[in-house]
Amino acid sequence: MARGLKIISGAIAFRLYFALFSVLITIALSQYLGVENFGRYAWLTSIAFLLSGLAQAGGNSLVVRETSRSMGRRVPVHVLCRTTLISGGTLVALTAVALLFTGDRMTPALLVPLGLLAVGHLALVLVSASNRGLGHLQAGQIPELVLRPTLFLVLIGGVVLAGYVSGPGVDSAFGSDTMVYLLAAAYAGAGLVAIVLLAQGLAARSDLPDETPETDWLGSFFRLGLIGWLAVGNAQLLVIVTGALADFSQVGLYRVATQAVMIMGLGLTAIETVQAPGYARAWKDGDLRRLHDLLQQSCRIGIAFSAPVMVLLLLLGRPMLGLLFGDSFTAAFPALCLLAGAQLLNALTGNVGVLMIAAKQERKLILGNLAALTATLLAAWLFIPQNGSLAAAGAGAFGLTLRNLLNLWFCYRTLGLVSLPFAPFRLRSDAPPTTHEVP
Repeated sequence: MARGLKIISGAIAFRLYFALFSVLITIALSQYLGVENFGRYAWLTSIAFLLSGLAQAGGNSLVVRETSRSMGRRVPVHVLCRTTLISGGTLVALTAVALLFTGDRMTPALLVPLGLLAVGHLALVLVSASNRGLGHLQAGQIPELVLRPTLFLVLIGGVVLAGYVSGPGVDSAFGSDTMVYLLAAAYAGAGLVAIVLLAQGLAARSDLPDETPETDWLGSFFRLGLIGWLAVGNAQLLVIVTGALADFSQVGLYRVATQAVMIMGLGLTAIETVQAPGYARAWKDGDLRRLHDLLQQSCRIGIAFSAPVMVLLLLLGRPMLGLLFGDSFTAAFPALCLLAGAQLLNALTGNVGVLMIAAKQERKLILGNLAALTATLLAAWLFIPQNGSLAAAGAGAFGLTLRNLLNLWFCYRTLGLVSLPFAPFRLRSDAPPTTHEVP
């Protein structure tokens, strides 16, 4: 118990560090670039993260799930190599498709920094997933959550102090593009450290052959991939759509609002990082009681972090936005309130998606994510042209709420488990047998 709390508290500490530096980075960029140029930077990076997220194709979840079931070196290396090859090929294809999107906002020249950022992000995510699957949680978190934001902030400060960027009036193409290059460099540095840590972790394992993955690997890859694509779409498409239907100023307001509420999800994301291998092992062992306990733990920790932060944001959000980001960003407060409410419900339902993946119920997650993304994009298309960042936040909050409610229902109907705080453990008479062979 004490060891588990220590691991969870460590994961939360890493997430807090990441959130703090993310806010500092957003403050530095927003204060320096201004609303419009910061919005352009946010729009460009969202494109890169969308490309790398689509290319990842569920590799992150698959690597953690299959690596956590192995005892030697063969399966982790096998899964990571396969995932990297398919993800890399997908990224190349997507980049080629992106060449078709030329114009005032997206030109072929922009694909150089965006491609570098997408490759760096993809590599860091997959290698970090391998480290977490091996059980080396610190190695799976420090490069991504500590080293990468630290390097980026240092690089920003170095460029500004060196005089390469002259101030808020800088030409938007130069300023925002330079920041994308710096972010790509930060991902590259963190990725190299993650690779070294992975090599050390594999060297410490037995070199004896271990069991092969118990899965339809290719089928799982693409089912998880579709889940990943839909989740990435929910996260990044709103920024891209806002830039297309409104203007970069509205993108800047929406991105600052999402950054401000990010801290509400720290408890849930931290516990997810720690629990993901545990879900896979508990499902393999057929231990529904353990799965229920893991769900309860994620719900309680998530709500314990989210509720106090939401109250603070509602009371002090407007002056905080003006103080940290500048007076022009106080207009993001209504969007912040909408997103905070959706994040509270997200924390309330816990890590139900992680459980569904561990139980190989990817099809249910696909339905929930697809419905949420469809509703989000429809609401965005209808309301963003007139209401800008507020409509983007409303569409995002509606989509997130719908996804969580559907996942909650699917989890109960499929596994007989209720993903809410303090829900009792009761096996329904029609619940599936406690075995990992359930389809």
